[in-house]
Amino acid sequence: MVKVSGAKSWRFKYRIDGKERLLVIGDYQAVTLAKARQARDIAKALLADGTDPSEAKQEEKRLRLEAKGRTFEKIGAAFLAKQRKEGKSAATLSKTEYHLKLANRDLAASL
Repeated sequence: MVKVSGAKSWRFKYRIDGKERLLVIGDYQAVTLAKARQARDIAKALLADGTDPSEAKQEEKRLRLEAKGRTFEKIGAAFLAKQRKEGKSAATLSKTEYHLKLANRDLAASL
């Protein structure tokens, strides 16, 4: 696909559950034609198994970030530590800690 701005990318358009979806494979210069075709074939195989390739790609990315330790809970703890280091008031720290606890609980429940 070539955008009006001139940016080029490899994309795979497909339908799943009656809805049209678009999977971005990568930038034209960064991904070769052979790799783009290989990624398309993998996406087609996932579709044949009834799996949405876009959701599979997002799940893979989530697992990669989780393995690196980039979870919301860890980022929130780092943010709270930064606020403590900056000398924020006890009320601010308490409120931030409470909101992070609620967010962590809600995110954990949605997984």
